[in-house]
Amino acid sequence: MAGSKSRKVRRPPAATNKWDSQQRTTLHVLCTHFNKIGWPLITKAFGVLFKEHLHSRGLPDGLPEKALRVQYREHDSKPAVWASIRADPATDEEWRRRNELTKHIRAVLNSIETGAPPPVARFDGGRRQPAIDVADDTPRTPIKRLSHFEHAGPTVKRMKTLLSRTRSNARSDSADTLTEESSASSVAEQPSTRRAVNDNMSGPGPSTSAAVPVRVVAKGRESARVQPAEPVPPAPRTPRKSPRSEQQLQEYVRLNAPTLKLTADEIARTKLPLIPVPDALAHPPASGLLYRYWDENSYGRNSETGFVAGRFMHNNLTPRPAPKSYEMDDTDIENHLDRNKVASPFCSASNCLLWIMRLALHEARNGAEQGKITLVDVEALPAGSVYHVKPFHKRIKPRYCFKNGAWRYCGTHEFIIWHEIPRKAIIHTFAIVDLLVACDGTPAFAAMLRVETVGKHMAALKTTTVSRLEEAGIALTPETVTVIARLCKFVGLTARSPLKQLEHFMQRKALLVGLGDPRGIVMDSVASATAAVGEYEQEQTKRYAEAASATRLLPRPAADRFQLEGDVESPDGDGVDGSGVDSEDEEIMYDEDLVGL
Repeated sequence: MAGSKSRKVRRPPAATNKWDSQQRTTLHVLCTHFNKIGWPLITKAFGVLFKEHLHSRGLPDGLPEKALRVQYREHDSKPAVWASIRADPATDEEWRRRNELTKHIRAVLNSIETGAPPPVARFDGGRRQPAIDVADDTPRTPIKRLSHFEHAGPTVKRMKTLLSRTRSNARSDSADTLTEESSASSVAEQPSTRRAVNDNMSGPGPSTSAAVPVRVVAKGRESARVQPAEPVPPAPRTPRKSPRSEQQLQEYVRLNAPTLKLTADEIARTKLPLIPVPDALAHPPASGLLYRYWDENSYGRNSETGFVAGRFMHNNLTPRPAPKSYEMDDTDIENHLDRNKVASPFCSASNCLLWIMRLALHEARNGAEQGKITLVDVEALPAGSVYHVKPFHKRIKPRYCFKNGAWRYCGTHEFIIWHEIPRKAIIHTFAIVDLLVACDGTPAFAAMLRVETVGKHMAALKTTTVSRLEEAGIALTPETVTVIARLCKFVGLTARSPLKQLEHFMQRKALLVGLGDPRGIVMDSVASATAAVGEYEQEQTKRYAEAASATRLLPRPAADRFQLEGDVESPDGDGVDGSGVDSEDEEIMYDEDLVGL
């Protein structure tokens, strides 16, 4: 009819597959246990295993290879879906089902390889289960008991016992003959536990043995070892531990912090007793200097004449002596490291100049205007009152007590001092503002301190900051030595300071500016100077010899010639005229190139 509207032809919906747990498990086994057969063969095997299901979904030719690849890549993007599939079986029943599935897949791969009819899939209660019918009366390789198995070394070839696929082949083979499949796809799965081996040998399933690294005794003689067609990685005795992203997380309630999501193992570790810190780790050998940064926001009584911890700043009585490492209160460590607003019994310091400089510059960038650094003499502190933070942090970390950033901070360069830092232990204090002013006024000072590199951000000290400093390659020159000497004077170290303090500061300063070990630098300089002096002496001897031989050729009176020879050959004796030429008042002159040696 002319007035009727044209009907739109409705296109049939595009054929899609609805993935379920059984399909994902089969794909997982294909990609893990038979990973070397390649994606084309995996695609064919998957299409045979789920032929009826895919046909009902409008996919008579099976899924394309791309669809299987996309689905298998989801085990990273969708860990919640794939967690139970990728995990190892936990019960005997799950192990039996996984072994049966592996046998079914192996039979399908064998049929594809040989061109035989594919096995018939059966359904159990409406659930798709790829399965095959395997003859129950196929002979087994005689194996007495599991105790006859002996673990072989890694170089020994693996044994596998395979069954004939038809009764005619089974009757033609003897009971003590091991048959090997030629197909690369027919690979037996190696069980992960001894219980799984028992299931394979005596379980109520198809009589197919798994490939395990064993020695089999058959009729009084050792059977030949056969290398499987495809290598199977050795499985541990215990099931593989799943990654944290695949494990089920539980809520862990903390008393004074937000609730965390932890695994069962992490929650179990929080209930274990804490390990005491040995004295050797709590009080490592220390000599030289400690550096303490403090500003207007630091808690406690802080001044250039001494420091008192916040817990004791209002007390007139002297507190008890510093506790032993095993007597330390863990809550004090927690409050101090987590920067809780609780009075701490410790004063913090560091043995690393680079670390303390970075902290000072970071705080100045965040608005601290009165930041200062104090040099502390370690040997002037009471014995047993200085603790290394790192072992104490490691002790309480499994309790998940930190909440303000101390979780990632392990305290490698931090030391804590009990009660106070007395006045006698303080060497010098300088302000960060004065240091920055000195850098602005003296370019050489700024180039030596490398303020921009050190204080740019709180990056990793070893891997980032130190490597950037070493890239500069600052050489030890007279100008560099002069700047280092001025820096020592700026921080309060002079020629009268103890050698340990100077050595400690110079080692840390060399790290700060990117120089090498000061001892090595000095030894190299001494070696160079010694070589230069040796060359000069050789040249000087040569010049004397040339001058003497040229003088002897001149016609002169004997007295003058003897006078010259006496001056050259006897520098510390009396000359002809009786006057000594080596006098204490005589000044030794050097050439210009030797000035400073």
